[in-house]
Amino acid sequence: MLDWLVGSVFDFVQQYGYLAVFVYMVLETAFLVHFVPSEVVVPVAASQLVHDGPSFVLFVLDATAGATVGSLLAYTLFGRYGASLLGRYGQAIH
Repeated sequence: MLDWLVGSVFDFVQQYGYLAVFVYMVLETAFLVHFVPSEVVVPVAASQLVHDGPSFVLFVLDATAGATVGSLLAYTLFGRYGASLLGRYGQAIH
């Protein structure tokens, strides 16, 4: 069912490596584009990128940095524009 999704993640991670993991984590954590959950990305990326101890540490730091940047981005955007969006679309969102 989700073979195409895993395949596209596999290809993107294979082509861009740690940058792809960082981008996926930023986009998912910031709730900007939630098209692939980290439950799909992280295992696929780890199977491709982690081969020894140092690559594991680099992978963990990369994913953590991406999640942190995404969280800070969401905090900044929703903190700045959240009240106006709720005032405008609050009835539809509930």
